[in-house]
Amino acid sequence: MKPFFAVLALLFLCLQAAGAAAGEVMIHDISVCPSRFETTQCVKTSIAELDPQGRDLWVHARVSMTSEQGPLGLFVLAKASSEAWVNGVRIGTNGVPGASRALEKPGRMDVVFAIPDGLLHAGDNDIVLRLSSFHGMLHLSQPVHQLFIAPYRDPQDTILRLYWPSLVTFGVLLAGAFFFAASAISAVNRRDPLLLSLMSLFAAGQLFTEVYRGLAPYDYPVQDVRLIAITACSIAFGLTLAALIVSRFVERHALAVYAAIAALILAPAVFMPGFDGKATVSLLAAAVGCAAIAGRAAFNRDMAGKFSFAALVVFAGSILVFPNLFLDVLFFYEVAALLLVFFAARAVTFERQRRDHEREQIRAHDLEVALAGATLPQTPAVIRVNGAGTINIVNASDITLCKGADDYVELHMADGRKILHNGAMSDLEMELPVGFLRVHRSYIVNSRVIETLKREVSGVGILTLSNGAQVPVSRRIMPKVRSALFT
Repeated sequence: MKPFFAVLALLFLCLQAAGAAAGEVMIHDISVCPSRFETTQCVKTSIAELDPQGRDLWVHARVSMTSEQGPLGLFVLAKASSEAWVNGVRIGTNGVPGASRALEKPGRMDVVFAIPDGLLHAGDNDIVLRLSSFHGMLHLSQPVHQLFIAPYRDPQDTILRLYWPSLVTFGVLLAGAFFFAASAISAVNRRDPLLLSLMSLFAAGQLFTEVYRGLAPYDYPVQDVRLIAITACSIAFGLTLAALIVSRFVERHALAVYAAIAALILAPAVFMPGFDGKATVSLLAAAVGCAAIAGRAAFNRDMAGKFSFAALVVFAGSILVFPNLFLDVLFFYEVAALLLVFFAARAVTFERQRRDHEREQIRAHDLEVALAGATLPQTPAVIRVNGAGTINIVNASDITLCKGADDYVELHMADGRKILHNGAMSDLEMELPVGFLRVHRSYIVNSRVIETLKREVSGVGILTLSNGAQVPVSRRIMPKVRSALFT
């Protein structure tokens, strides 16, 4: 576990280095005024606390420059329309700031104003911005992200520096969505690959929405839609993950368990401030809840539970250790890895499920043949029953059902007797004549004594025989039993 987090720490440092472009002069401390710098109403604050939402503000900052390394630009990454001045010279406008919604024209979310050569000088320089934001749907806790002076370039390039490492996983996630969807078509258990496909699709959708800010410029009202989409994808991913884990490892009260985890996932969307917080804490709640379920399965020596528990612990741990890096980068790498772990866990049981399915198919075929011939007149058959040191000869027609138990078979006779047969269930099945049906791994019944077939809520069936005995029917061959008996 420690080496994994060491690798994440190294990745974090690399991303920090990649995201910091050379020559950037960040603006942190500012003065904010409701009108043109009436000093009695101006307050000093920081960029993190600057809020132009529903307001028309004037912002003043003093920036110290050592020398001009042109061409330079003033970068404004904010949910606002803006207009900028440097040392008293107007350098551009982004949209049209205004004192009301009617007067304002929305500008771009991320913009750079070109600073003319010679306008900046060594020492202190005055930066003035007019900001307004009246067209947003949401009130964000930090609508202004960054203000800085740097070598002139496309502002999308600045944003993309933060997101490009995540793009590596987009193809993996999209391929995973198609692969698992396609595998569900021929899978014995279609539920798991369909859920894995949805997980991949939601993660890919979240990645695209995250990176979209660095791929294409958009007006600042679109930022609200983007944040809602990111949070929705995070919550949908968490709910799908919970559905996968609960369906795989919870047998009793599965719906109640899922509802409890779903409530934990949805709660942050209501109570957490900030959309990054909503998305991150929802994913953390999903990881912790699912880890608890997988941990219980792992404690019971379930190999798939061990794989899933380890992956979910790492998933939750990385959220706690790297909360700022998780949502933008680590989440997508870990989802790709998590899908591989779930695929490996599924592969542990896949071969067993395939063999069970083949056996059930054979039994279903034998059942159809047996039911088809059950009404035909047949020559009475006798069965040799190997008892404890004796061999009994019984008429097959006198047997109502055969029940497998360990290394012997219990024969239930029409007269109420029970005879033990030392032999394998599969060998006895070969000796019995047409009309005896293998309806379950542990049961063979005489079709002539079947009276009713009832389907349980779980999908299994219950056969009631003429003597009142009840026999379970496997879920997979239940449809064929129903069709053969009642059509």
